[in-house]
Formats: sequence, C-alpha cells, structure tokens
Amino acid sequence: MAEPGEGGKGIKVEKGDSFILPAGSISISLDPTKTSNRFTRHGVSWFVEHLIVQPLNRSADELTDLFEYWDNQAEALLKASEKLSHLDLEDEKDCETAVQIVEQHRGSLEWWALMALLNAKKAKKCLDEGESADAVLAACRAQASHSMVIYMRDLEEYVWTGYQHFQLIYGTAKASAQTPTEAKAIDALRPIFENLSEDVLHTWVEAGTNIGPRIGVTDVDEKLLSALAQFHLSEHERRRKQKQLDREHGSRTWTNLVAAAAAGAAVATVVLATLRAFGVL
Repeated sequence: MAEPGEGGKGIKVEKGDSFILPAGSISISLDPTKTSNRFTRHGVSWFVEHLIVQPLNRSADELTDLFEYWDNQAEALLKASEKLSHLDLEDEKDCETAVQIVEQHRGSLEWWALMALLNAKKAKKCLDEGESADAVLAACRAQASHSMVIYMRDLEEYVWTGYQHFQLIYGTAKASAQTPTEAKAIDALRPIFENLSEDVLHTWVEAGTNIGPRIGVTDVDEKLLSALAQFHLSEHERRRKQKQLDREHGSRTWTNLVAAAAAGAAVATVVLATLRAFGVL
C-alpha cells in the first residue's frame, strides 16, 4: 500500500518503509497499448540506441557474453514464434524442420533471428579456433541480423505508419484532383513546397494569396494548393520546435561533458604531478 504525499501529490514514504515497484509497472515501448509513456524525438532516438547499441557496451574480454546475448535473444524469439510452435527446438530433428520452415520465409522476423543465432555461434567458434578474420565477419553479420530483428520487432510498424501518414497527405490531394494532369502536377509539387521558407508559406496562407501564379502552377485548384501550403507550414513549425528541443538537449549534454572534462582535467593534473615526482617527466 502507498499513502499519497503532501497535497495529494506523489507518494509518502515513512522511515523504515520499503519502496517497491511491482514487476512490469514501468514499461518502455513505442506501442501505446503497452505503456503510458510518451516519447520526445530525442526519446525515440535514445530508445532505439538502447535497443541496438546498449548490448555492445562490453569490453573485448566480454565478447563471449555478447555472442551469448545474440544467441539467447534469437533463440527466445524462435521459441515464441507461432510458425514454430508445434516443434520442440530442443529436439535435433525438430530443429532441422524449423530451419526448413524459416528458410521458406526469408526476410521474416524468424529468418533474421536465425541468421543472428547462426552467425553468433560461428563467431564464437572462429574466435575459439583462432580464426580472427572469420570471427570478425561473423560477428558483423550477427550484429546486422540482430539489428534487423529489432527493426522488424520494435520499429517497422511505426516507420511504416509515419511513411503512410506523409503519403496520405499527397494521396488525399491527388484523390481530390479533377483531371489526370492535375494529379501529376500535385506529385510534382512536393519538392517545390519543401524548398519554400516558413516565412513565405506563412505570408501566403495568412493573406489568402493565390499560390499557383507564384510557383508557376496553373493545373491545380487553388484550394488544393492552399491545403498543401498549410500542411508544409505545419511541418516547418514541427521542425522548428524539434530544433529547440535538440538545442536544449545538446546544451544539457554539453554541460555534462564540460563537467566530465573538468573532473578529467583534475585527475590528469594529479597524474602529471605524480609522474614528475618520480622523475618520469
């Protein structure tokens, strides 16, 4: 049980209390049905970095752990696959059958998992046998395959949704076109609008100016041109806000780097003084 804090805010923790978060109470995902969190653009980048880069934060002495990580991740995914649910992957014959099934679905999530697993095992074997070049190549392939697993499992749906959203804007405009010539003209308008500055778009939209004559377009209805201009104006606004978030994030990062550098400089000063004391410098 937890008592609310002062004014009903937060949680009140008394002396001697143990603050425990139940398993699964904190979940990070791009899937809004699995979590209540909402990412910033930097948050999305951090999340993807966490998925792809975090496992690589190991020393050379921990390469075997990395190979086992790829191996275990791929094995867990294959065991959970509906395509292979009727098989016992601990059984040799069933494993052979599983490979045959996965081979029939090249490019699938299971296929990339299998590639990650096989290359991780090969990398470890080559390393144990002193075949360093083959070990490096197999490890690169294992990492690439694992990255594809992450993309297909955690990211593909959202990348596709974003792509469809952008295409929908122009698809709707094309659907509203009265003639084939107008539809082709709308397709050609994207780079024109993307090269217009925010100030120009804002002025045209606010003033209700006829846009066609200003961009040399005569085959598209002005209402459609105005709608496309408003869409690209909103894109400018979104990018401007994102740049502000990027600057704020960069400022915090720079502050942390400066603090770390200052600490590093202090350590370096001590080291240099010690080396001079021993006559090394």
